[in-house]
Amino acid sequence: MPRWLTHLFHTSADRNVLVGKDGFLYYDLTINDYTRINQMSDENIDIVCQRLKAVQDEMEQAGIAFFFISPPSKVTIYPEYLPDRYPEPDSPSVMTRLYNAMG
Repeated sequence: MPRWLTHLFHTSADRNVLVGKDGFLYYDLTINDYTRINQMSDENIDIVCQRLKAVQDEMEQAGIAFFFISPPSKVTIYPEYLPDRYPEPDSPSVMTRLYNAMG
């Protein structure tokens, strides 16, 4: 789709891309994370924590430092460019819940 159509209709040629304010583009899967749709269950958060801890223990036994790093998604850095129909969520994100569970 030509760029002018994207600006005119505020839509993307790719069904998986949302056009935000000032032409910001977001993958639709990150919107689900932002709006807290399809959140991981507490049980799944615990499973991830257990697996990360197991990897950490194995690495430390081998004398290797282990760091779990998750890059932020664009929507968590620039939420102000989302369309107004996406208000700021009032519940913690999966990454915040995971971080708290690892505490």
